[in-house]
Amino acid sequence: MVPCRCHVLNHLSGAIAADYARTHLDDLGASGTGRTWECPDTGVRWSGEGLNGAGDTVDRLRRQER
Repeated sequence: MVPCRCHVLNHLSGAIAADYARTHLDDLGASGTGRTWECPDTGVRWSGEGLNGAGDTVDRLRRQER
């Protein structure tokens, strides 16, 4: 289990972003603006960028402002 770092991080990239999304965040699905994840501990939402064609790999995560 990955410890929550959602309040101290602003963005993640590469394999670290993909691993954090897969092991810590809840996938809320895709919309017209991209894919969104939410932290189950804090409710912080993340936007995914650089998704592959299947939509199952993220290259970058960026924390959304509330």
